[in-house]
Amino acid sequence: MTSSTSTSYIYYQPGDVLAGRYTIQKIIGKGSFGAVYRAADNLILGASVALKVQRKKPNGDHDHKRLRREHNIHARLSLHPNVVAFLGMLETPNALCFVLEYMHNGDLQSIIGKEVYLGRTDLIKRCFLQLVDAVAHCHAHGVYHRDIKPANILVSDDYQSWLLTDFGLAAISPSGTSGTGTNQFMAPEALGAPEFSTGYVWNDSADIWALGITLIAVTTGLTPWSKADRTDRGFVDFLTNPSAALDECHISPTLRDLLLDVFSIHPLERPTLVEF
Repeated sequence: MTSSTSTSYIYYQPGDVLAGRYTIQKIIGKGSFGAVYRAADNLILGASVALKVQRKKPNGDHDHKRLRREHNIHARLSLHPNVVAFLGMLETPNALCFVLEYMHNGDLQSIIGKEVYLGRTDLIKRCFLQLVDAVAHCHAHGVYHRDIKPANILVSDDYQSWLLTDFGLAAISPSGTSGTGTNQFMAPEALGAPEFSTGYVWNDSADIWALGITLIAVTTGLTPWSKADRTDRGFVDFLTNPSAALDECHISPTLRDLLLDVFSIHPLERPTLVEF
């Protein structure tokens, strides 16, 4: 084993073997959580998996509980065809590793703007409705994702399906925690601004907002604002004239009318997932 450690990651080299079964092939992603590797499953000829490797912290009981909580949430949801399959968890002296279904095309963020989806409205709609169904599956199990965005959506090998992944920020049952997620995709009440978050409880409406931003991002290659609060000029323009602001995104009138409802400032006025 030729791994090395830093404050954030455990680095493995191609050829390293974990748990006597998974041979590291290459690193395919990294973030605040750690790193993701493609690995060969030595028990299944020709099979690859994704290993999400998260370094153990000294005296990190809270961190270990968080990772095991993510494991439990993802495992209970992964039977849905549009949730990335959770294949297991393994532990090394230095790390906890999630074994996940490997998708050769990577995440949706890396594909946005490429020819495969440009102008293909029917394909985007079909894939998006699969994603909506996956989120509805989560909500039916009392789970709110809280970080829906293209980087947390993987793309099938034939580009015909999108699969939800990364439940590291997910909440079980409605939560009052604001400030959780990625700014561009967060609903205004989730960002914690007093005028939007009075009595705030994170529920399905914030995930619905994030789905709307994701749909614009895939359709246009851009997000309409950097942050849904009054410090952002794009969002202020939206508050002033919602229809005109969405028209600036160069989307169809049908999509604009749907998103006007999705981006209602009042969470209870947003459509349900069934209404997409």
